Amino acid sequence: MPDLSTPLPHAQHIETLFNADAARRKLHIILNPAANKGVAAKYAQIFRRWFSNERHVELQLTENTGDATRLAEASTSSIVAACGGDGTVNEVAQSLVHTDRFMACVPLGSGNDFFRNVSGKNAAPPNPESLFALFHRAPKTIDTALASFFQTPEHPTARYFLNSLGLGFTGRIAAVASRFKRLRGDLIYAYALWHVARTFRAVPMRIEIVSRNGTMLIDDSIFALSVGNGKREGGKFWIAPQAEMTDGLIDVCILKAFPMWQLPQFVLLYLQGKQLTHRNVIYAQATKLTVELSCPETMHLDGEVFEGIVGKLCVEVRPRSLNVVVAH
Repeated sequence: MPDLSTPLPHAQHIETLFNADAARRKLHIILNPAANKGVAAKYAQIFRRWFSNERHVELQLTENTGDATRLAEASTSSIVAACGGDGTVNEVAQSLVHTDRFMACVPLGSGNDFFRNVSGKNAAPPNPESLFALFHRAPKTIDTALASFFQTPEHPTARYFLNSLGLGFTGRIAAVASRFKRLRGDLIYAYALWHVARTFRAVPMRIEIVSRNGTMLIDDSIFALSVGNGKREGGKFWIAPQAEMTDGLIDVCILKAFPMWQLPQFVLLYLQGKQLTHRNVIYAQATKLTVELSCPETMHLDGEVFEGIVGKLCVEVRPRSLNVVVAH
């Protein structure tokens, strides 16, 4: 993991650096063939055909979890393209946060939440022109967030996320969705939501939210805790409608316990991004979040599932820490 004490160059210098040497810049494509339940695999052959004679482009495929992080860390290219879903993007970013290299996002997943949030557009199939345009696309420098947590009392973990963190109900939904192989897209989340809702109950949490205006303490039963750097997750759920990826803040949306017959109402509110004024919802923009759990719980970071989270979870924003270019 890069040294967090190393500051990124000023944004104006980043753009000058990016545009000054396009002819010699190299694109390293890291493709996850398992993305979107294996649909992304067809692009391995397509990309090889497109770039077979192009010395400025390198293509590598992942085989196992963690490969994208290792390949990105070993890369000597100035642009590393994450080709896959949000999990692939998250893995690649682990090696590029707090560096002066650039991450490209080429959406081949089922949800593509990060791409939608950072570009403001729906994902479209890539083509050679959109990938070569990455050499000249104006970059942006976005915030990330660092989550520090324990899956066992002896093994602390620290991991960046770019789009969202979900703890409780949304963490459980991500876990079910990741295991179910026969559905794709919105159907996965609809099935997972129904499956989890049958047995899930609110979780006791002690939460401390540090904002620019002070500190808020919450000690209550929580149905779902969402942290957004981006506005949406799961394709359609507006977990943090006021989030911006360049404001130096993380948006915290807390849904307190409620009678389960009200669940359809809350699903509709989150689909519309209208939950913020409900009396069971606490929404805050923060620089730091600490959660204490008395029982093990399930969490997702950009859709990647971590089960058995125990003790203390800490989330801190890392302002302007990742350089991004997007394939339109």
